[in-house]
Amino acid sequence: MMRHLKNGLNGSILILTLILTPSAVGAFQDEPTDFRGIVWGADTDELAGMRKVHSEDSIDYYVKANEEMTIGDARIKSVIYVFYKNKFCGAVIDFKSPLNFQIIKETLFDLHGKGNQPRKYKEHYGWSGKSISLTLEYDDITQKGQIKYFYRPIYSMIQSRK
Repeated sequence: MMRHLKNGLNGSILILTLILTPSAVGAFQDEPTDFRGIVWGADTDELAGMRKVHSEDSIDYYVKANEEMTIGDARIKSVIYVFYKNKFCGAVIDFKSPLNFQIIKETLFDLHGKGNQPRKYKEHYGWSGKSISLTLEYDDITQKGQIKYFYRPIYSMIQSRK
């Protein structure tokens, strides 16, 4: 699971570069100020019910006890909370199945607008706001998808180290 998560986060660098480029920015209505009740930038010491599952180079990955494993009527497989130097900076949601993808896609479109689709025939969408970057990816062949949220003020610190 951690290898998949790390590969997904590392692969997001290129994707975020495309999304954060001004010409590629999709409209982002109702930019989220939190993720599932956790305010962006919150300190791990302020949160209850979180369990660290992996740590590497000042980046910690957590899961939350009693996590709600749905988005609307869609079932999800996992939710990973990402912290850099104990500050909440991202979340990764894994899901599978075409039906769950359609529900999640419609939910995100309803919440945040259509977003940007860099490749017309690829199920990849991005939104970029003042503080949050959000991506939705789905692979028809593997029938797996991910939603990634990044809090840009902290995530930019991670990127500047590389």
